[in-house]
Amino acid sequence: MDYLVCLYLVRNGNYYRAFMSHDPKIDAGFFFREEPDPFLNTGSTGMRIRYMDLLTPLLPVGVADFVLRSVFTPSEIAGQTLKEPEGGGQAVNRSRWKSFFSGLFNVSCDYEAILSHKIRKVKAQLDKIAHALKDDSLRLCNKGYPVRIFPDSLGVMKSQSASEGDVILKALEGRILFYGELEKSLLEGQKRTGTDVLNTLQMLALSGQVRIIPSLGFTSPGEIICYRCGNTARLAAGGKSSFEGASLFYQTTCPICSFNVIYCEQCNMGQSRLCKGLFAAEKNPIRQAKLPTVQVKVKRRGAPSLTPAQLQASYEIRAFVTDKTKHECLLWAACGAGKTEVIFEAVQETLNLGGQVLYASPRRDVVIEIAPRIESAFEGVTVTAVYGGSPEKFGSAGITAATAHQVMRFYKKFDLIILDEVDAYPYKDNQMLHMAVKRAVRDEGQIIYLTATPSRELLSDADKGKVRVVTIPARYHGYPVPEPKFMEMSPFVKNERGQTMLEPKVKTILKDWVVDQKGQVFVFLPTVKMIKTYEAVLERAVGEIIGRLEPGFISFSYAQDSLRDYKRDCFKKGGTRVFVTTSIMERGITVANANVMVLNADFEYIFDEGTLIQMSGRAGRSAEYPHGDVVFVGKGITGAMKGAREKIKGLNKEARKLGYLKPGW
Repeated sequence: MDYLVCLYLVRNGNYYRAFMSHDPKIDAGFFFREEPDPFLNTGSTGMRIRYMDLLTPLLPVGVADFVLRSVFTPSEIAGQTLKEPEGGGQAVNRSRWKSFFSGLFNVSCDYEAILSHKIRKVKAQLDKIAHALKDDSLRLCNKGYPVRIFPDSLGVMKSQSASEGDVILKALEGRILFYGELEKSLLEGQKRTGTDVLNTLQMLALSGQVRIIPSLGFTSPGEIICYRCGNTARLAAGGKSSFEGASLFYQTTCPICSFNVIYCEQCNMGQSRLCKGLFAAEKNPIRQAKLPTVQVKVKRRGAPSLTPAQLQASYEIRAFVTDKTKHECLLWAACGAGKTEVIFEAVQETLNLGGQVLYASPRRDVVIEIAPRIESAFEGVTVTAVYGGSPEKFGSAGITAATAHQVMRFYKKFDLIILDEVDAYPYKDNQMLHMAVKRAVRDEGQIIYLTATPSRELLSDADKGKVRVVTIPARYHGYPVPEPKFMEMSPFVKNERGQTMLEPKVKTILKDWVVDQKGQVFVFLPTVKMIKTYEAVLERAVGEIIGRLEPGFISFSYAQDSLRDYKRDCFKKGGTRVFVTTSIMERGITVANANVMVLNADFEYIFDEGTLIQMSGRAGRSAEYPHGDVVFVGKGITGAMKGAREKIKGLNKEARKLGYLKPGW
C-alpha cells in the first residue's frame, strides 16, 4: 500500500504543532475535539483560536518525513506552547514583549511569523529533494500553500474509540511492520476491528503510542537510507538511477503515486520505497512486580548436570542480567563446550522480572530444534518459533526463537536478546542484521552474544570495557579441544606420469585415521571448484587406502548440492567415512569419532581464523572419542592458521589453569 501524507501546522489557542497525515480530518478530530484538554488550557482569556495550515499536498512519506524533521524541532513536532499571550486584552507592549522572548528562546513568538518562516524552509527542502530526484513535480507541488482550514470547513472526523486503538496497538506492540504485515498480524491473532486501521494508526501516532516511519527516506537531500534494513547510499549528481558506492537501490516512477521514488533491493521482507510506510510501537513499558506470584523454574530433571565451567559461566551471565552495569555480554565458549544451557538462569531472571526474551539464530534448523528444547527447560512458559514458512509470525510469548531476518520485524520489544553464532553467516559483517538486533532490544535491555570465534570488534569492545566477557574454556567432557598441526606443503602433487595425486604424507595420515583408528574424517576444501577438480583424485586415494572403494564410503558436498542433507545424515550415522566439503559444514554437525583435515588451509580469503577454529571444533566432541586430530595442510602458514591455533591453545591453557580439564591434561 502506498502511503502519501501532507505536512501541516495546527494552532489551537496558544498551542501549535507540526505533523504529517494521510487525512487531515483525522488530525482535526484529535486536536479540535470538544472535551477539555489540560494541555491546551493555557489560562488565556477570550475565544480560542483554532485552525490548521496545510503546508504541502500529499507527498511520499519518505519525502514528507525528512522535510518535517529538518524544518521543525522535536518539541514543535511533539507540540509547543506559544510564548505570546492569546488575544490582545493585556496591556503589554507587543514589540518589546516579542523582542524579549525572541532573544531568550531564539524563536519567534508570533504564530504567523513562525508559519511564514517554516513555509519558506519547507519549500527550500522540497526544491533540494526535487533536484536530487530529478522530479520537477516535487518542486511545483506546493505552489499555493499554505492553505488555512478552520474546523467547520474541514469537517472534523470523529475520534476512534479507545478499544479500537487497543486492538491495533496490541497487534503492533514490540514490532515494526509494513501496513500489510500489520493486517496479517491482526488476522493471525483473530483480532477484528470495525474501523479504518490506517485512521486509528494516525490517532495512535498523534498520542505518541505509535511511530510512523518511512521505509525509505533521507538523511540529507542527497543521502538516502532504508529504515527497514539500514542500507544507505548517496544520490550521484549524474541523474536518475545513479548512486554513489551502492547498487542496492534503484529509482523509477511509481505506477501508483506517480512520483519519482527509490526502492531498496536489499530488503527481502517487503518492498521498501519512498512512498511506503512502516509502523512501530514499543513493548508496553509496564513490567511485572519484582516478586511475581508465579516463579519460572528451570527444569533440571532428565538433563545432564552442568560442568564446573558451565556453572561458573551461568553464574556470571545471571549476574550480568541482574546488575545491569553493562548493555552487552560476550559468552566466549570453546567449540563443543555447551553454550545453550548456560544462559537458562539469565532467561529465568528476565522472565521473573516480567521481561521478554529473544533467542536469535542464523539458521532455520537451529530455531526449529531449539524452540521445543527451551520450552521443555521451563515450566509454564510458551516459546514461539519464527522463521521463513513458520505457521505463526506475529504471536507474543515469554520467549521467541527466531531466525536472523525475522528479527527485522521487532521494535524495542525484548528485555534480553541472545544472539547465537554471531560470527556465522548471515550475521557476520552484515550491518543490516546487526541494526535489526539493536532495534529489537528495549532501551534498557541487554544482549548476549554466543560464539566460539568472537570478532576483533567484539574483543576490542571488551578490552575497552564496553562488553562484559564470560568464557567457557573447557568442553563438557573435560578434555582439551584438539590443537591443529601444520603441514607446510601442497596437498596435491604430480606423479612421474604428470597425474595429480594426493601428497603421500597426507595420504598416510588419512590411512591412519580411517583404517588404523577406524574413525571418520572431515576433509575441508575452500571452494566448490576445488572439490570438483580434486574429487577423482581423492576417490582414487581413498580406494588405494582401503583396497577397494565401496559406494558411499567417501562423499562430496557443498551449498548447492541438492543431496547435502542426505549426505550429512549418512556421515553422522557412520555410513560415510570420509566427507569432503566446503566450510558449510564448519558448524551444526557433531560426529562422534571424527578427525579434521583442512586442505589448502592457506587459502586465507575463505579460511579465516574463525572458520578454521570452527572446523577444528568438529574433532573430539564426544566423551567416547575426545582425542580427535586436526591437520592444516597448505603451501604456507598464514596468520589465520596461526591465530586459530593460538586461540584454541589459549582456551585450553585457561581451562587447565582453572582446573576444568581432567588430571594429566
